[in-house]
Amino acid sequence: MTLKNILRELDRLKREKISVPIEFDELGYLDRECPAPSCLFVFKVLAQDWTDRFKDEAVFCPLCGHEAAADKWWTTEQITRAREEAMTLLRGRIGNALHRDARDFNATAPRGFVRMSMKVSGTGHARTAAIPVAAAAVLEQTLTCDRCGAGYAVVGSAFFCPCCGHNSVERMFDGSLTKVRTKIERLDVVREALRIAVGADQAEVFCRSTIENGLQDCVVAFQHLAERLYSAPVGSKPPAPNVFQRLDGGSDVWRATIGEGYEDWLTPVELQELRVLFQRRHLLAHREGLIDAKYLQKSGDTTYRIGQRLVVSAADVFRMVVLVEKLGTALRAALATHP
Repeated sequence: MTLKNILRELDRLKREKISVPIEFDELGYLDRECPAPSCLFVFKVLAQDWTDRFKDEAVFCPLCGHEAAADKWWTTEQITRAREEAMTLLRGRIGNALHRDARDFNATAPRGFVRMSMKVSGTGHARTAAIPVAAAAVLEQTLTCDRCGAGYAVVGSAFFCPCCGHNSVERMFDGSLTKVRTKIERLDVVREALRIAVGADQAEVFCRSTIENGLQDCVVAFQHLAERLYSAPVGSKPPAPNVFQRLDGGSDVWRATIGEGYEDWLTPVELQELRVLFQRRHLLAHREGLIDAKYLQKSGDTTYRIGQRLVVSAADVFRMVVLVEKLGTALRAALATHP
């Protein structure tokens, strides 16, 4: 007995590739996933740009900046569904070939005292056409690279263009402040969830740490923005390390470079508020929040005495975000008009 149909089908399968279509979402975006095991960030790219703008040799993760060839960015869901779909097609084509062999054998089997027949279990005419892997839901934030023009979409923060790898320092600054603001806005929800899961004490410790870290994150965001935007005049010495963590020192650098400083961009009241908040961040980072004479002298804060422990409120962090955002916006505007 020769199973010619199954042998022919197996030979064809050795020479063929099974293609499973990948759908894009209703806005025309393809699902992608960072292949770095420590990241696995899921994002989307505009399907037309994936064809027209992206290069085969290098795609970049919007979150961590990981670089890999274009064929490495399939999502876990796409790979799983594509494998399942491929196995369904294989079973369908092999099953159909076996049904044809059984039909041919039964049609030509000799009739006599002993009759032989072939039966194949399962339904006939199994599916052999691929069903596309569906796209995930539309993501909240759609972006366009200000360097190469590629379109992509993310949930949360994005720091790198997936097409050209451009790191937009301004977008990073805006995203960092948005992240700080969102953390504080959602803190009551987080506190309640942690209270149920691990108890009230640990929930409060976590939330207190999140608030205090908000001051640090704002200062770091502004420092990175200023460092990336600063370009030393020809022949001048570079600024001191971490100068943009200090309001007076940073303002002096910009005044010497472009003729304007923080006093031109913030009111005296706002600048004093920000000075206190910057000093509180410094105190938390270097003295565990314990008040010393240097803090009282530099900040002008009269609400504490030496030896007390600093208390930071959610309102402090919200105010820090507003003032740092205003300062960063003014800095960018000043540099845009500076020759």
